[in-house]
Amino acid sequence: MTVSELSEAIREIEARVKANPKTPNVRDCLARFHAELNRRKTETHEDRVWRMKSRLAWEFAQEKIEAAQKRPDSYCAQKPAQRY
Repeated sequence: MTVSELSEAIREIEARVKANPKTPNVRDCLARFHAELNRRKTETHEDRVWRMKSRLAWEFAQEKIEAAQKRPDSYCAQKPAQRY
């Protein structure tokens, strides 16, 4: 999620809070989004590279799990997928 997408999501959450302030978990969600936005504004190039590498590693691991589940002879095909 880019900084502009994150800002847009924050605006949407704030609109939901105004519409229904008693919605559960919205204030916690909004606080996490604000913290992430502040962190992203001050992150270095190395921080961004590390975050992208971590995301790619997670994506490849998920693809590997899904590919193993499609093979009927694999152990992974016999158990449900684990999402982290």
